[in-house]
Amino acid sequence: MLKYKMHKVKAICLTLSLPLILSGCNHSAIEVRDRAFVQAIGIDGEKNPSVVVSIFGNDSDEYTVYSGEGKTIFEAIADAETKQDKNLFIGHIELIALGKRNLLDDLEILLSNSRISPSCTVVYSDVNAGEIIADKNSWNLLETIKIKSKNGYISEKSVANVLDDLLGSDKAAAIPIVEIDQINMAIVGENGLKGILTETEAQGLAWLSETIKNLTLPIELENETVNLRVESAKSRVTSTIDGNKVTTTFHITLSGDVLEKNYTLEQISEPAQQTIISLCQAAVQRTVHSLNVDVLNIEKSIKVADYNYYMEHKDNWNHMLKNINFKYEVDLLK
Repeated sequence: MLKYKMHKVKAICLTLSLPLILSGCNHSAIEVRDRAFVQAIGIDGEKNPSVVVSIFGNDSDEYTVYSGEGKTIFEAIADAETKQDKNLFIGHIELIALGKRNLLDDLEILLSNSRISPSCTVVYSDVNAGEIIADKNSWNLLETIKIKSKNGYISEKSVANVLDDLLGSDKAAAIPIVEIDQINMAIVGENGLKGILTETEAQGLAWLSETIKNLTLPIELENETVNLRVESAKSRVTSTIDGNKVTTTFHITLSGDVLEKNYTLEQISEPAQQTIISLCQAAVQRTVHSLNVDVLNIEKSIKVADYNYYMEHKDNWNHMLKNINFKYEVDLLK
């Protein structure tokens, strides 16, 4: 993780130095009016990369995109730059669409060269990432991702989130995937797509990833369905080691209110807890047991619990992951 921490330091340094760069203190700096600010970029190509970039801040309201190819990502961006009359600046990119490439390499290259922010949103395409940027308004796509994440349907992932996952022992990450007109959650590894989560599994992942900000959760009672309006939700994961037995507990705390006036939080508390636990169990079953990946910070929690135990068993991580005992604690605040 030291390597990743260095990346974060570089990104912070970029943030601090950016005002100086844009202020014109450097005589070789390019004037702002001569820059074209890239809002989103799509990267494809198994060997030589190809890129599609979208530009914002133009005088017209048209959605403008340019494409380029090269032996490296930066050479491809430079090629796209030749298609218009301004210097492309990627320091303000808000959305990156990644295709069938080595995600870890691409994100590390971009971040280590202080070119992008670690908070930039990332999506994946198993078909063509460039088409996502070319065919869709990247601003609208970004807003859709944020809204679906707040509502608990998917989990918005940043460059930092994806790198954190990919640098784990399983080298896999949870990331939104764009398929035609749908946005789902996918698990992606070093060799590409591992699997796409169902709606239920993606919702469970959202609860465990602490991305929910605004959600109406239907609760099935004996005779009817009531709605729990969730105003905030927080999650954390802890692990305990007893001999060779690992127990990982997901702690979820949420606050909200019942929309139906004839019910109270106390009355729906237990079925609400069971509903949330069922969603979380579906996510764990799919990611841990079916795909054998950890996108839930389980590895970190084991390191914290007993670092010596982790170091002793880390070379057999896949076996250890499959044999973890999982527990769920859901606390509904009044």
